Amino acid sequence: MSDNNWETQPRKKNGEFTFRHGRGIAQQAIEKTIIKLKDDEIRNFTRGGSYGYLRKFTAGNKKYEIHHMPSASASPLSRWKGPCIIMTKEDHEQTSSYKRTKAAKKYRRCQAKLISEGEFLQAESMDIKNIRRKFGDRYDKSIIEKLAYEAELEKEGIING
Repeated sequence: MSDNNWETQPRKKNGEFTFRHGRGIAQQAIEKTIIKLKDDEIRNFTRGGSYGYLRKFTAGNKKYEIHHMPSASASPLSRWKGPCIIMTKEDHEQTSSYKRTKAAKKYRRCQAKLISEGEFLQAESMDIKNIRRKFGDRYDKSIIEKLAYEAELEKEGIING
């Protein structure tokens, strides 16, 4: 080994020089850049609003999905009018209301109970907290657009806070 922590002999498989302490600094920088670019792409693509409005952005797109907030099964609104955001498929799968697991069913029942008690915004805040806890501020733009759509619904008397 040399004093600068770089191996002096090429690796046998591909002949590249490697850093002694695992992944190299350049590799770490590349990975951080890729993550940032992916995050920027998500922030630019995602939107919020009704399912019907968002459908045109995701039709034929296998990378993004629409996430109802609150869940479609708990909401008194039709699936088409329900407030939603666009998320990546991988992120959508990590939300608490996704699929038919016991935990997801319990989560949706809790939302349905809150909505039946007239606490639509409280049920919705469960989803906002869940998304922020898991993904930070990545979906804030989408959530703000969704909240604007909900304000219209509330003004029309379709939902209550």
